[in-house]
Amino acid sequence: MGVKSPSSSSVPAGYKQTEVGVIPEEWEMRPLGELATVTAGGTPSRTNAEYWNGDIPWVTTSEVDFHTINSAEQFITTEGLNNSAAKLLPRGTILMALYGQGKTRGKVGVLGIEAATNQACAAISLKRSVLPEFIFHLLASKYDAIRNLSNTGNQENLNGSLVRSVAIVLPPEPEQRAIATALSDVDALLGALDRLIAKKRDLKQAAMQQLLTGQTRLPGFHGEWEVKRLGSIGTF
Repeated sequence: MGVKSPSSSSVPAGYKQTEVGVIPEEWEMRPLGELATVTAGGTPSRTNAEYWNGDIPWVTTSEVDFHTINSAEQFITTEGLNNSAAKLLPRGTILMALYGQGKTRGKVGVLGIEAATNQACAAISLKRSVLPEFIFHLLASKYDAIRNLSNTGNQENLNGSLVRSVAIVLPPEPEQRAIATALSDVDALLGALDRLIAKKRDLKQAAMQQLLTGQTRLPGFHGEWEVKRLGSIGTF
């Protein structure tokens, strides 16, 4: 049996039914390919040393992980850029991993620097009136759905055509900005909490080192500790 579409009476006033669900009337729904150009990068020949260890950051999918990319692990030269399919991309370009190990495929990131990429990254260059920050959060929210678009075969990959087909719901620009700001604020809060948790974990590790070796004694405890083999206090 097919799934029935919601009746018009079930759509609240001020909203409309689309293929991606009910959205506000003033929002648009368009494929990503109408809002951006989508290209892939390239890899300079590894056999030519003149193409590598230059000053152009060269980003791979391992660095695309739902955050702003401000550095790269590898660098290429201008000769490497000019003699390959790699392209120098401006800050604000959205990257999507087309394929990669484990959960990499479908992840997105935003370039915080000028950089080139390898062919496993799709570079999404948005047109005016579309905010990269909003599209970044939207694509991140569609991570599982985007992964399900992948080709079926020995290895499931995305490609430029599939990325261009992703349905985008697009509010007016002021609302895009407000939504992106709110979600970025949440990301900043979560990042601060992660750093606090890491700090507390380090403090616990230090406390374990002190207490479990007797370097620090709790109040009310004195005397010497014994050293025994584990086999003498338990059975295996």
